[in-house]
Amino acid sequence: MENGVRFVATVDEREASFRLRYRVYVESMKRLADKADHSRKLLKDEYDDQARSVVAVRDNRVIGTLRLFWGGDRPFCQSLAKAYYLAPFLESLRHDQICIIERLMVCEKYRGSTTMLRMYKQVMEFVITHAVEVVLLDCEPKNITSYLKLGFRPFGVTYDYPGIGQVIPMALVVGDYEYLKSVGSPFACLITEQDLNFCHCAADLNAILDKVSKDSAAPKADIKALKFSDFLIARQNLFKKRAFPFQHRLSA
Repeated sequence: MENGVRFVATVDEREASFRLRYRVYVESMKRLADKADHSRKLLKDEYDDQARSVVAVRDNRVIGTLRLFWGGDRPFCQSLAKAYYLAPFLESLRHDQICIIERLMVCEKYRGSTTMLRMYKQVMEFVITHAVEVVLLDCEPKNITSYLKLGFRPFGVTYDYPGIGQVIPMALVVGDYEYLKSVGSPFACLITEQDLNFCHCAADLNAILDKVSKDSAAPKADIKALKFSDFLIARQNLFKKRAFPFQHRLSA
């Protein structure tokens, strides 16, 4: 397999992503064993037939992966719609204007590298190409700071995801470029406001996030994580007159 980050294009890449899932979730984290193919050491489920996968490859090995559901491939099934609070979003958006991200992981050796960010760069390119207005995911509380830095916002009710545990629903409003800049999101450095000319629903989506959180009496994100906002804004101001320092590495 050629080095790089890309959407899966071959059976070998697809199975390699399932093997990495098995190593990370089943062997290392002792999770989702009931869904695993232990004889082949693969972790996949019925949702993979509805999803696309991204892989990061280095030295002929998949070192990172995620899966992406896009409503343009097929309308979201009832279970995904319920888990990700899609009903209020679908009052303003079509299915093909929504993406859901799951099963994101990086093998231990490369955690702390740019691997995760490079996979999200691939997602953002897909989002822009396909005119997606909102990206949704569920985040474990211990990882919330990383997603706040990217520009995701918590909403809805924290709940127990089967086989994973407690998770927080989060959303990235693609067209809210000012918000991405304000938190120092690397996405604001990798795209321009003109790239988002297709977005017309940012205000409506922000109102939905506020309403869902209010109606559900959702717990707010950890205040310790939110205190990072001052640091992130300072970082954004520092970088605004120069190129994003990792941009050349993300393009590699």
